[in-house]
Amino acid sequence: MPLVRSFVGQSLALTMPGVAAHTITVTESHTMSSSSIQFPASAGAIPQPTWRATHAPARHLVLLLLAGSIVSQASAQSAPASDGSQAARTLALLPVQDEIELALGAAPAHLRADATVYTFGPNGYAQTRQGNNGFTCLVNRDGQQSGETTLRPTCWDREGTASIVPVMLRVGALLAQGTTADEIKRDIDLGFTEGRLRSPSKTGIAYMLLGDIDYAIKTKAITTLFPPHYMVYAPGVSNADIGLNKEAASKHNALPFVYSGYSGGTRTAYLIIVASPDRETPKHPM
Repeated sequence: MPLVRSFVGQSLALTMPGVAAHTITVTESHTMSSSSIQFPASAGAIPQPTWRATHAPARHLVLLLLAGSIVSQASAQSAPASDGSQAARTLALLPVQDEIELALGAAPAHLRADATVYTFGPNGYAQTRQGNNGFTCLVNRDGQQSGETTLRPTCWDREGTASIVPVMLRVGALLAQGTTADEIKRDIDLGFTEGRLRSPSKTGIAYMLLGDIDYAIKTKAITTLFPPHYMVYAPGVSNADIGLNKEAASKHNALPFVYSGYSGGTRTAYLIIVASPDRETPKHPM
């Protein structure tokens, strides 16, 4: 049963000028469940997305974040187990060019042309393009082992490429094999224990500037489940560590929060900061 249901992103539209059939309608709704606290959690030529908000959705983004704080860490990291056939059925393969555009759409425009790109196929992720700026972009499917269909286009910096991307590539390979959620968790945990996988060793950033999405292959329609955001590496950090509690979140909707729901749990935790449209953000010196 859902713990809380939050309606976000009402009438928020994202268009990508100059790209055919890529008008994006953002609808509402994301569900956080007590078993999986899911805070709703594109090529160099693709223009910077333009946001149009008609119902000021940003004011309601973080009202329910602390639902996760009242659930134990063990409960937050567990997910309903699904058998291999169920996992396989959730893995819709996108046309390669569509997947490339979605992956690169996660990054700021100035990083897209020189980023490395992975696309997902029958055997998991494969490198489609080698970049030279240290950033790696792919459409993250972590979570689909538990029956989700959400896609999370993400671009990691050099540190994330060396640490978190290998975790996501491993999850992708196991997903392609039809591995169950419990088996994937055990495999990833063992990888950290044996040193084959590691947490980020310094601060860095992953961009999710398309947000968490659903994608309709036939129409190319994108439904945004959680808006564009930045993810700062925060392994081992909790919401309590950053002073976030239920009362604070209810009064200050735009506060950052810690999310540790990806494979690896707290070892791959992020500090989530919702992105503001450029026109709403004052310019500042670097």
